[in-house]
Amino acid sequence: MTRQTGHKVRTRGPGELRGLSSMAGGLLIVMATLATGGWLILNRWYSISRNWDTEFFAFEKIRGVDGAPVLSPELRWTAVIFLLFGLLYAIGWRLIAHLREITLSAKIGIVLAGLGPGLVNVSLFPVGALDIFRYMRALKQFLYYDENPYLVGFSSHKEDPFLVHGFLLGLPNAKGPAWLLLSSIPAKLAGFDEPIRMIVTLKLYNLLLIGLTAWLASQFFTAPAHRWLAFFAVWANPLMLFEGVGNAHNDVMIALFTVAALLALKRGSWLALPALTVSVLVKYFTLQLGPLFLLVMFARKWRWRTVAVSIAGSLVVAAICILPFWSDGKMVDGIGDVGDAYNHSSHVSIISLVRQYRIRGLTQTEARPFGSHQLLFAGICAVAALPFLWRARRGKHVEQTAIDLTLLFLLLLSLLYPWYLITVIALLALRRNRFDAGYLFIATTLGLLYYPAYVWAWHGSGYDRLTRHLFLAMFLTMPIFAYWLVRFGAWVRR
Repeated sequence: MTRQTGHKVRTRGPGELRGLSSMAGGLLIVMATLATGGWLILNRWYSISRNWDTEFFAFEKIRGVDGAPVLSPELRWTAVIFLLFGLLYAIGWRLIAHLREITLSAKIGIVLAGLGPGLVNVSLFPVGALDIFRYMRALKQFLYYDENPYLVGFSSHKEDPFLVHGFLLGLPNAKGPAWLLLSSIPAKLAGFDEPIRMIVTLKLYNLLLIGLTAWLASQFFTAPAHRWLAFFAVWANPLMLFEGVGNAHNDVMIALFTVAALLALKRGSWLALPALTVSVLVKYFTLQLGPLFLLVMFARKWRWRTVAVSIAGSLVVAAICILPFWSDGKMVDGIGDVGDAYNHSSHVSIISLVRQYRIRGLTQTEARPFGSHQLLFAGICAVAALPFLWRARRGKHVEQTAIDLTLLFLLLLSLLYPWYLITVIALLALRRNRFDAGYLFIATTLGLLYYPAYVWAWHGSGYDRLTRHLFLAMFLTMPIFAYWLVRFGAWVRR
């Protein structure tokens, strides 16, 4: 490496480079310690032990002056700490990206950057969303009561301790059967007597899945420095840890099998489609990647036998996951009941904002004929995906296309919550350019800041529902458009 000083160029020797790498390792350890300390501060306010007995505990339950959550000092400091997490993550990524050698101290710093915050998140109450309590009830129905959780809800078990923080008790489970089967392992280890033991076990399980996802992301690269950078991008991401461990969303399982599928695709392995099928059967958010995988297989001239085995393996995986719950097709009806409730909910995606605009000022009865626009937006999504697929027609730009298709799906066919970005974060870890890294940092930081902003929008702004969601769209929806707009501008300049 050379360094220009005045009119002279000085070459850094191996000893100096090792010294810089050691210094960077020390900085990474310090930053990991700071991040862990920040999570420990949040744990004082949002821990399981402190808030378990508060019904439906969430950020807005932290009250400030006169009971107004927007004036809560804890929420203000939460926003500051979240901003600090985003800054530390960005600095850590840039620091690792400039290292030519990953020293032992740097490796320790990278491991601690995810391990410390991850373990603290295990002790956090799922303050961002209560979905994990529905997960736990579905697991208990399947493994303890021997019921099909896709056919009936949990309301018949009125004395069960797993009813704690219960909501939508009359609706069946809507999460995919692959998640239910794979989560049976930690559920059986936890047992079905104490819900706190179950929630902690599922959180630890998700932390393990994040570690596996980080390791798989590192396998896309050959240079050790690049591998450690990809590992850090997933493992130390604060939004990944908060949503995947703190709130225990099962999207970490989607991310794991999506990255595994892309790695198998990259290596020409028949496991590509079976792994993708598992991710779809956790939650259908990666269904749109199927055409991309087939296109790449044909573009790279895979042997027909390998393609056939991959498709057959995918069908076998689907059968193993679905048949135990099929019940003559009633499983589809149960999922449809939950899906209908989901589709008529409102948040910050384009499909949701359009629906909210159309029904603004109408009663629920008057709004019902407008439907959920699912078919219309599914068609728009399919057409909008064509340019991305065309770019990948020669088997190139695969990871970038996977990112674009996933973002497109989230905008047009989901409600778009912060935890939906978990899979996007894992895919962005497969990219090394500064632009994708910039979006990774911005999406991570704004995804965290969304929560204090949400409390203000709903409890302090005085906005109506649509205006609240338009405001919150600045944290989730607008960054996606900005990402595409800047990339389009760069393409035009080229």
